[in-house]
Amino acid sequence: MHREVMVNTSALAVPPDEIDRRRTFWVACAGLALVTAALMVAIVVLTRGTLTYIIDDAYIHLSMARTFAATGTWGVVPRDWESADSSPGWILLLAGLIKVLPALTEWFPFILNGLAAMVVVWLVTRRQDLVVLRRGRNHPVRYLAVMLLPSVLFLPELIVLGMEHTLQTALILGVLITLEWLIRDGVTWRRVLVYA
Repeated sequence: MHREVMVNTSALAVPPDEIDRRRTFWVACAGLALVTAALMVAIVVLTRGTLTYIIDDAYIHLSMARTFAATGTWGVVPRDWESADSSPGWILLLAGLIKVLPALTEWFPFILNGLAAMVVVWLVTRRQDLVVLRRGRNHPVRYLAVMLLPSVLFLPELIVLGMEHTLQTALILGVLITLEWLIRDGVTWRRVLVYA
């Protein structure tokens, strides 16, 4: 009864059958792209034309990945093993991509984080019912709220950070959603195997 009263009195609530999740996702991605592009333009302008990540840890990752891809040495300096990083999975992912497309080495953290941010946006827009678009016409404020959703989640900043945090966020959300699915629908051996 209490939930029904909240739904009926809330001006923001959208009935589930009126939610346009596909459009919500794409509008949120447009907001993500706009803010990320603005940040990247600012960074490139401020650094006089150089792609620069905002902390040096991203370059430690890139250096280790480049060294590992080229020499098989786990470290910053070839033939000098040194674990100078706390994200071995991220290093291996970058190294694999560098091995295939070395010309894009500097851009891989940006590209991977952009893709992971889109996954986060997709997971969030699939699971929440407040910041969404209706089928048909929507008030401009609703569009603005959806476009700002990725910024509220700090995703554009995580993209230009150049670190693995956006991918971690996507993976953690995926795990939590899957756990919720397991709990809601009941734990069976088959579901546990699918989850694993």
